[in-house]
Amino acid sequence: MNFNLERLKYKKFQHNNPKILLITSKYFLIGEFITALRKLNIEFDTLLLGEKEYLTEDFINLLKEKISSFKPDFTFTINHLGIDREGVLMNLFEKIEMPILSWYVDNPNLIIKNFKKNVSDFCTILVWDRDNIQDMKEIGFKNVFYMPLGTDPDRFKKINLADNPFKSLKTDISFVGKTMIDQVKKTFNQIRAPESFKKFYKKIAVEFIETSERSVENFIKDFFPEIYELFQLLDEESKTYFETTVTWEATRIYRYKCVKEIVPFKPLLIGDRNWKKYFRDKINYFPEVNYYEDLPYIYNLSEINFNTTSLQMKNAVNQRIFDVPACQGFIITDFRKQMEDLFEIGEEVICYRNIDEIQELVKKYLHYKDEREKVIKKAYNRVIKEHKYTDRALQIINIAKKVYS
Repeated sequence: MNFNLERLKYKKFQHNNPKILLITSKYFLIGEFITALRKLNIEFDTLLLGEKEYLTEDFINLLKEKISSFKPDFTFTINHLGIDREGVLMNLFEKIEMPILSWYVDNPNLIIKNFKKNVSDFCTILVWDRDNIQDMKEIGFKNVFYMPLGTDPDRFKKINLADNPFKSLKTDISFVGKTMIDQVKKTFNQIRAPESFKKFYKKIAVEFIETSERSVENFIKDFFPEIYELFQLLDEESKTYFETTVTWEATRIYRYKCVKEIVPFKPLLIGDRNWKKYFRDKINYFPEVNYYEDLPYIYNLSEINFNTTSLQMKNAVNQRIFDVPACQGFIITDFRKQMEDLFEIGEEVICYRNIDEIQELVKKYLHYKDEREKVIKKAYNRVIKEHKYTDRALQIINIAKKVYS
């Protein structure tokens, strides 16, 4: 189907409530954004990317058809999904003056390197980690904004034990998450390089845990110059896979050390079976659960929900920090600097700054129920007031208006 591009070029933001075209997949967070738009009565349409998650001629034709009929004020995606590396989609959007907002809920430095042809004033980047703003601007993106995660309080809410299908799992303390062993293997196998080089990732990962440096490449350059010379010989995709492997391996080591500290309390660990290999009968184990269907129930089962943050973010806040308080649950988490922007530390969220603080905090808050309840109440009130996905949707819409209207 041929389209006259002038037909796809029209004036945007002519009404108070804009129309949004969502490039969607089964990816985490799109569902929350759609739910938020419905609650806000914001008109939107969706364009399903499909299983292959890359651009096809059929996709482009369907996109043009949607723009022609629906006339959105801007398009929206998560983690650049649907945007091709060669810049074909961005080139089309520039010609028809169609803005696209891409919300990164993972580290963009592990993704965006493959999308440099998409640098455009018509592409606005939203990052859930404030530290990535400067990174994106250095790549060339002019419009970059901080947009933290949030929660859907209609999904994550207090559930009575009698109504909880997982009530037999009730526990003092739990952790939901992967060991990262499988993730390390997966990305390691994607690196196109001699085995002798690939194995350097373990040495680098151990050191990366302790540094404040967020970029694996910069870290290698500064502290492993001989390895960096070899790293520079890799193709761009292999560089990204190597950096990702280092990040996941660092997370694996750090996560193991943190979770090991709660093992004396016989925790419930929910994730891959490697937890059983790590700790055997010292823990209660349950297989991975579905985020949307099961996790709200799980967060309602524990006196303490434990959190340890992925090292793809050195200072940012993950999803659990919002979802657990929405369930009126209690969380102990590792401190991250950007928490100070979102919560009152020590009043609304309890943090350990060093791994050796974990056990004392767990003992304290298992014993003092009244103290837990005070924190739960304050955290819940803050989340409901400021950190819902409807709040984020309105903030995103206001950014789009500010930049493009």
